[in-house]
Amino acid sequence: MLAGHILLHIIATFSWKFIIGSLIGLLLTPLPLLFLTLLYGLEIGVALIQAYVFVLLTCSYINDAISLHSENSPSVHTSTHLPLNRTLGLTKRQYSTSASSSDLCFSRRNYIDLEILSKNSTSIVLWGSNLSSTLGLRFSNKLRNIVFLPPLVNSIVTGLLLGDGWIQKGKFNKNARLGFKQSVIHIGFALWVYNLLAHYCQSLPYSTKTSLNGRLFFGVEFMTRTYPCLTLLHSIWYLNGSKVIPASIFEDLTPVALALWAQGDGTKRNRGFTFNTQCFTLQQAVLLLNVLHIKFGLDCTIYYDRGKPLVHVRSNSMSTFRAIVYPYFHPSMLYKLQ
Repeated sequence: MLAGHILLHIIATFSWKFIIGSLIGLLLTPLPLLFLTLLYGLEIGVALIQAYVFVLLTCSYINDAISLHSENSPSVHTSTHLPLNRTLGLTKRQYSTSASSSDLCFSRRNYIDLEILSKNSTSIVLWGSNLSSTLGLRFSNKLRNIVFLPPLVNSIVTGLLLGDGWIQKGKFNKNARLGFKQSVIHIGFALWVYNLLAHYCQSLPYSTKTSLNGRLFFGVEFMTRTYPCLTLLHSIWYLNGSKVIPASIFEDLTPVALALWAQGDGTKRNRGFTFNTQCFTLQQAVLLLNVLHIKFGLDCTIYYDRGKPLVHVRSNSMSTFRAIVYPYFHPSMLYKLQ
């Protein structure tokens, strides 16, 4: 907003000097006034988008604070049976697939007895099931060095990296960080993903503005802290600065990862489903196709878009595909499965 105010001040000063500087400037007075009006409108639009984002975030955190307070109240001493993935913010539904049981992550009907914990509790919890937001907290290097990604979080990160996610490693930074961006149209999905990874983030998501072919596009973006574990992922997912498919993709591509990939970078096409894999080579796209076919039993093919390969799930496998990913879809993205 400060940059917008400075820009308006500079242009307004220039316009005023142009108007009073000559007769031509006086005659062309409506033009700079119209331009200034459009800039004011643009700045107001950006302010409204930012206000909308922060209102949603505020409501989300207030809701979490109330819910967690009621669930963790010290007055409750009895055990409560909760679905494991409820603590992870994901909707749990039953489905069947040809994948092995070890690949189903947390989607099976397994309930864990989550006892209401006190500060002195020594109860055992599943790794990654009790992570909470660390917004605003500063992590020391020693603390970052002991941070590792649980299997569920690794699946989420895999799904994001196959799509619009990226791992950034600067020239002067020893460690890397994860970034994710979505159009403001999909702000609900973007904030949902942020909540899943809020434990690894120090700041809130922020609005972005991108100019492409003379058009402005608004988005929502967030970045995690830098961690050694993300630096390791960067060495696996990137080669000479370009994103590649890692050799461990068969193990890493779980139903959760597939669902995140489909929501972030997939689209419905010709009664089938297409993954936008333009950033990968043909060999890497074929590797992904084989994983989808062998691990999930999906009938896939390769399409080309402007000479770039796209992985496409055929219509005869859509019922299987929906059954696998539907339990992990955000409600705002379910239109892609219809």
